[in-house]
Amino acid sequence: MMREILIHGTGGQGALTAGQLLAIASLRDGYTVSVVPHYTPEVRGGEANAILVISSDPIGSVLPAEWDVALLLANKAAARHALVVRPGGVVLYNSSLVPPPATRDGAVAIGIPASAIAEEAGNPKAANMVLLGALCACWDTIAVDVLKAALRAESVGRWAQFLDANLMVIDAGADAVRRAGGRAPAGSAA
Repeated sequence: MMREILIHGTGGQGALTAGQLLAIASLRDGYTVSVVPHYTPEVRGGEANAILVISSDPIGSVLPAEWDVALLLANKAAARHALVVRPGGVVLYNSSLVPPPATRDGAVAIGIPASAIAEEAGNPKAANMVLLGALCACWDTIAVDVLKAALRAESVGRWAQFLDANLMVIDAGADAVRRAGGRAPAGSAA
């Protein structure tokens, strides 16, 4: 099993943090993981992407040409990234900020109002956690409980104050994708 994932956002949206947390959850679940941060040089508003490869076997390349999953937090390059999700893959996008993107035939796009859910929960910077919860609820790789266990283990120091709020929005994201009928397509890599 190998999953290639892109988490796209702009600086400050938590795309890199989401990538690190998903990598930690994957390691805790026994997978081999590679995570590569990628960001553009703009001082404000630049792209911030986390590129992950999660595998049950050793990882050869850490820079895939296509994705099994794309989490789109921001609209900056969402349309471009959605078109690189392979058939059988899933695009989860923050429908509070990103219009429904076009996808290749066989890929599924699911809109989750992640920013609105995070704001309703009193945690406006947690749209990244909403989409992670949604992802883990609709695919066969990392379960929501494994993600939450990784978050608990990593929420130390100044981050401990955000633990309960982040756990709540992870559950809200999982609930939102279930309500949206979010399931990866049959035979999907997502």
